[in-house]
Amino acid sequence: MMRNASLIAADGPLCSMLLQGWPKYAASALLTRVSDGALLVALPVPIAATLADGTVVTVDTEYPLEDTVRVSVTVPARRTTPLPVLLRVPSWAVNAVFSVDGGDNKTVANGTLVSTKCLAGWTTQLTLDLRPEIRVETGWGVKADHLSNGHIDANGYSRWSGALPAGGDLHSGNYSVLEATLWCNATSACVGFTMQSDGPTAMVEEQGEAAEDEDEDEDEADAATHELLDEPRHQHRHLHRHGTRGKARAGPPPSPPEGGAVPGSSLVYFKRHFGPNGDARWASYAKAWAGRDTNAAAVRRGPLLFALQLEQTATVVKTWEPFHNTDLSFTTPSVWNYALRVDPTAPITPLVFERITSQTNVPFNSSAPNMRIRALATRLNLWNESLLAADEPPPSPVQLGAAEASSTEEVILIPYGATELRMGAMPWAMP
Repeated sequence: MMRNASLIAADGPLCSMLLQGWPKYAASALLTRVSDGALLVALPVPIAATLADGTVVTVDTEYPLEDTVRVSVTVPARRTTPLPVLLRVPSWAVNAVFSVDGGDNKTVANGTLVSTKCLAGWTTQLTLDLRPEIRVETGWGVKADHLSNGHIDANGYSRWSGALPAGGDLHSGNYSVLEATLWCNATSACVGFTMQSDGPTAMVEEQGEAAEDEDEDEDEADAATHELLDEPRHQHRHLHRHGTRGKARAGPPPSPPEGGAVPGSSLVYFKRHFGPNGDARWASYAKAWAGRDTNAAAVRRGPLLFALQLEQTATVVKTWEPFHNTDLSFTTPSVWNYALRVDPTAPITPLVFERITSQTNVPFNSSAPNMRIRALATRLNLWNESLLAADEPPPSPVQLGAAEASSTEEVILIPYGATELRMGAMPWAMP
């Protein structure tokens, strides 16, 4: 059982712990074990404390802005046994080393507690050198819906009888099929669209658990389908939200002529998420590539996330009385639609970490960050804005055209905490 140590003094960032999160963080930095008084340095934060037995502990570090944690432990002479001391090694610190009183470095396992014993009547100096590496984490962004319909039209869309589920609408209006496919193809967050039609068609596609239920009785499925199509309109609205179970009993609805509207169609909804249901008064079209996750990449070093540095222009939208607080709109003249050129399994070569001598003591300063990562990237001209913001990144790894593959430039990534406008998760292509 561990308990909080009593904090006597603090320096560095802890001097300004006035918000509720900071005191809780400080109170959890040092813990003691009830059974034997062992000390655990749980959080690498600059701090000074006196334990119940009179042991004085100081932690000297600028973590997360530096990579070394120095711990000084002075055990009073009256203690009859050595004091066990443990330091937590973060899971990302795969190259960390530990030393006692300036002795030889000892390799320590990441995600563990490294331990030693400090003698009574003695001050022991402990050093944990974390030695972080740059790493690239993939899998960020929207998780794609996986399609099971093999009917692909000339525009690359899978055709369904039934509406896509409600929610996640990007835009709606009256469009032809050609107009809808062009708009949806130019919007990476759009996975498909639903067009309202005259009446029900004969097809109800498998969806959800029904697609996996091979033993479902077909007669019951037919009865459920006919019952569904005979329900009043409000019931269709309910099923439009929650989906339905049923068996595909016929082929897809006829394809409208290219550039023409679905006969009798009046409204189109563009969707962020795909999943057909049985409201057959609608016709739906889903991108064939909607089965690919965004799979964007985040660049990290140690505990810090690094983001693309963007210039910014702030405009006051409104000033509120009586305290004169303001709403601001931020725009950027910087190019932001880049794909990183990196192999996530071996990211070290094209990513270079640098420390910068800062003229300020503000640790996360947007105008003068004290560290950066140089990276190679390619501009993606087809990745554009949507709703006045960056659209969802295209699925990665991005398949670059010949012109894009040969056009590579350097970009600067800085700590996320030093940014205001940023690109934190980015598409990537192999270098």
